[in-house]
Amino acid sequence: MASALVAIATGRLDEVERWIDQAARAPAGGAFYDGFSSGAAAADCLRTVHSWQLGDLRACRAAGEAALLDADEESPWDGVTYTWLGASLFWLGQAKEGQAALREAVERCRAASFRPPWIACLSLLSLTHHLQGDHDTARAFSDEALAMSVRAGLNEYSRLTAAAHITRAGLLTGTGQAEGARAELQRVVEVAHQGSGPVEIAHAQVALSMAAQATGDAEAARSFLDDARAVIQACPNPGPVVTALLHRAESRLAAPRRVTQPLTPVIGDFSERELAVLRLLASSLSQREIGSMLFISFNTVKTHSKSIFRKLGVATRADAVARARELDLIR
Repeated sequence: MASALVAIATGRLDEVERWIDQAARAPAGGAFYDGFSSGAAAADCLRTVHSWQLGDLRACRAAGEAALLDADEESPWDGVTYTWLGASLFWLGQAKEGQAALREAVERCRAASFRPPWIACLSLLSLTHHLQGDHDTARAFSDEALAMSVRAGLNEYSRLTAAAHITRAGLLTGTGQAEGARAELQRVVEVAHQGSGPVEIAHAQVALSMAAQATGDAEAARSFLDDARAVIQACPNPGPVVTALLHRAESRLAAPRRVTQPLTPVIGDFSERELAVLRLLASSLSQREIGSMLFISFNTVKTHSKSIFRKLGVATRADAVARARELDLIR
């Protein structure tokens, strides 16, 4: 367990799995001093963290759910499990479930006085609320995470607070302070590469691109988006939300759309916003949640959806997703 945690903390991710497997096979000699009830319980928790760092969000969600389902009793490590389970749920498009898990994580970490995951969880909550347009709540969580980081004697710029800094930079960009946001995000990206999950790294790069664009530096903005795309494409399963954010940022720059050869001619021409909605229709998000993610109204999502159905020649959401995949419009 200690070897797995050290490998996770130092970014040697190719070493983690073998230590987790050994922990899972270890005979249980009673509850461990650090709070795990057994090696198997430790393995489930650590697989949640490891899968997040690999960018495999479905595996992260599955490991987190298994860890909580198989637990015989509460553990101080449950706050860690809930944190990354909540993060994976949110980025997989299950916004309400993700935020509920993150709020549960805060309570578990507070009860156990477990500061590192507590700080990470507050940071993630700030980012989820920011992406949903609830900027006041986002600012409050971000401020709390950064203040706790300082009180705990942790480096203010660390992977624990990366999401809080992305939130703060987004708020700066939204109030016309793009230069300050860009400087903050540059530091976040540097730190994120030292151990944050690739989904978080990619989102930081998208945010950095938006800040660069706001300062008039289109060339740098495109470069940051290229970096984000490379990170996302290397992920086993990054989820639909960060992919949609990337496409939205690319459309703002009027980047040429990467077109694959369709199986049959595409029916009608799709606007960039319709394509963004179409990609999120493939997730479990409701239309109202899709609107929150894309910062458009519920009625606008309905209008785009009707247009998408008409152009694809279908009548239901499921058929639209299936037809879009057949035409290589989405993956």
